[in-house]
Parts: sequence; structure tokens; C-alpha cells
Amino acid sequence: MTRPWFKLPRHFAQQMAARWRRHDNTDAAAALSFYTLLSLVPVMLVAITLAGTVLGRQAAQGELLKVLEQVMGQDSAMMINDLLLNYALSPGWNGTFVVTALTLFFSGSASLGRTRKMLNRIFEMDPAQPARKWPARLASRGISAAMMLLFGFLVVASAIFSTVLGHFAENADSELLSRIRFFHRIQIFSSYAAITIGFALLMKVLPRRRPVWHAAFAGAAVSALLVASLKFGLELYLHYAPGLTSIYGGAATVFVLFLWIYLAVLSFIIGAEVTSILNLHGQKRRDARRRAALAGHPGPYRVHSHSPLLEQEQKDDED
Repeated sequence: MTRPWFKLPRHFAQQMAARWRRHDNTDAAAALSFYTLLSLVPVMLVAITLAGTVLGRQAAQGELLKVLEQVMGQDSAMMINDLLLNYALSPGWNGTFVVTALTLFFSGSASLGRTRKMLNRIFEMDPAQPARKWPARLASRGISAAMMLLFGFLVVASAIFSTVLGHFAENADSELLSRIRFFHRIQIFSSYAAITIGFALLMKVLPRRRPVWHAAFAGAAVSALLVASLKFGLELYLHYAPGLTSIYGGAATVFVLFLWIYLAVLSFIIGAEVTSILNLHGQKRRDARRRAALAGHPGPYRVHSHSPLLEQEQKDDED
């Protein structure tokens, strides 16, 4: 029976609440935030190094700082920028890059491994499936590190794209063209488009039960929108909590960075849950179409009258 449209938001909220409790997402976000923090600087460093081979390292790092300020706020972005500068100014920079790449391999694989387990739980993966052999696990770790690198490179590439657009707008011959806000909007949109693509790739590639692309992009868009709103939410929080610096002292910026990472991970989990729900309903519609198409046409094909995803949805409805 189809629900009235005005009951859909309530039903969706009930589904989200039931799934959130069942998957224990709050604790999972705390654990994943720790691994994300370990991988943050290595990802940015390797991405800047690769982009710097084309544009120069200082230019790539400067554009990355602009994107981080748009997404995270000035204080957290400056803290990451200082860490990157310390890496660059340390002796033996070439050797540092090799060590950083190895650090990225292990920390990135640990972070992506934790993310994969979380996504498998969100997408109702059967834990009884046999474990993969060690060559497959090693290849999976390499793919995980490559995914982390790709995510960081997408952010840097979006920053470069924004810079090119801004330079074109500022140096346009037409005065009217240089004043059009369209270029500024594209600059902002490119940053969040890169985040959306990165989130969609994670939701599509990492879990062993993979959703359809449109569900992955829908959930990724929700996550990117929530991440975009974090900057303004933290600015309001810091505005109405002026005693934060007096409480944490010099660690106030570190606290804000940790808080941003944790909230960003929660945003990613919310998007993953949205993807799973959309994929669940899509599976339900596809099963219904198959049953309707083959109802009066018996043949060699066996149509399942139920699926684990549909059974889980029925349990959520009962809750």
C-alpha cells in the first residue's frame, strides 16, 4: 500500500532513527574520526606534491588553503596549512615524501577499512560471508590508499579550477563580464562538487554490496550539503561560546578541528544511510516489476518473492 505523500517525511525519519540505533553510528563516527585525523595531513601532502609538479607547490598549497577556508573555516584551515608548512620546511623533504606516502598507505587503508566495515553494516552486508584471501586484502589496501589520494586530489583540482575561473573573471575585457557573480558561484560549486564526487565514489566502491549510482550520488549530495553547512554552524557556535579559548587555551583550534572532523563524518554517515534507504526502495520496485512482468509467464527463471533488504525494511516499519 502506497503511503500518502504527507506521511513520507515522518516515515523516512522513523527509518533513519531505527537504522541509526541498529548500526550504532554515533560510536562508529567517533572511531572513524580518529582514523580520518591520522590520514588528513598525509592525504593533503601527497595531493599537493602531485599537483605541485604542474603548478608549483606553493600555488597548489595556496589554492588548497582557500578551499579549506570555504569548507572548514579560517582557524582550522590555517592549522592544517601550518602542519603542511612544517612538513615542507623539515630537512630531507624528498625523504619525507616517501615516508608520508608510506604513512598514507597504512593510515589510509586503516581509515578506509573502518569505512568499509561501517558501510557494509549500513548496507546490511551479511557478516557470515567468507573472508577474502591475503592478495585480495593487500589489493584492497592499495585501492583504499588510492581512494584517499584521489579524494585529496579532487579537492586540489577543484581549487585549481576555481582559480582559473577567478583569473578569467578578473581579467575579462568586458567590465560587465568581470562583475558577473556567476563565476563566483561556480567557484563555490566546484568545491562542493568535488566533495560530492568523492563521497559518491566511497559509497559506491567500498561496500561489498554496492548501491546503484543515482542512489550513491543522492546520498553524497546530502552529505556534501551537510558538510557545507558545518562552517556556518561552527561559526555560530564560536560566536555564542566566547569562552572557548579561555577553556581550551592554545588547543582551542585543535578542538574546533576535531569537532569539524567528527561532524563531517556524521554527515557522511547520514548520506550513506540515505543511499542505503534509496537503494532499498529501488530494489523493492525492481523486484515488484520482475514479479509483475513474469506473473503470467512461467519459465526457467526463478523470481524471489522476498529479499533480505525487503525483510529489513519490514522490520523497520514494525518498529
